[in-house]
Amino acid sequence: MLVPVSTFYDGCDSTCELDEGDHPFITHLSYVFYNRATIYRADDLGRGLQDNRLVAQPDMDEVVFAKVEVGIYNSPDTPRGVKLYLNRS
Repeated sequence: MLVPVSTFYDGCDSTCELDEGDHPFITHLSYVFYNRATIYRADDLGRGLQDNRLVAQPDMDEVVFAKVEVGIYNSPDTPRGVKLYLNRS
């Protein structure tokens, strides 16, 4: 699954805010864009990395990852199919 992170703005889904220090990629106040969460097959992600369509990033700290994970279930914007998929896993 990929869940984008975007620059925070008034009116965005504030379920999970991230800021500088939460991850090296995050340099300013941002939010997890749960509305765009998408399930991908592992081999598709691998091809995306090989083809440079995706860029690998360092792992998130466990505490930050847990915050993002809880937000998947709490956000009103997470696609229903993503929630159903995670409940089956």
